[in-house]
Amino acid sequence: MKQIFVILAIVILSLFIMGCSETVEELPVKPEGTPEPAAEEPIEEPVTETAPIELKVIKVTGENYKFMMDGKENPEIKVKVGQKIKIEFTSTEGFHDFVIDELNAKTDRVNSGGSTSVEFVADKAGTFSYYC
Repeated sequence: MKQIFVILAIVILSLFIMGCSETVEELPVKPEGTPEPAAEEPIEEPVTETAPIELKVIKVTGENYKFMMDGKENPEIKVKVGQKIKIEFTSTEGFHDFVIDELNAKTDRVNSGGSTSVEFVADKAGTFSYYC
């Protein structure tokens, strides 16, 4: 049993001494006559200008139980992610508004003959319902 403690003490002491010893890091030696590398010139990133976001205007007419756009009843509206959209909404019958929840787009409610608009950026891809 004493031998185990003596051996264990020697191993711990050896590890301690090796951990405290100084290590010298050797640096690579360059042979004589080797040319110095040319100083690297900083690489300039190309300047890219972002194109102005084009505004897509969609004219919507709200009637009882339907929306009309370009003569079509309740059509699908297609836009690109990042595109700026303006909905120009006119109510021709009753008290209506135009809402797309997922894009946080909502016009004011207007009475028959009234108009309003909302602008937003289509920040998500997907298929979203619109309603009054």
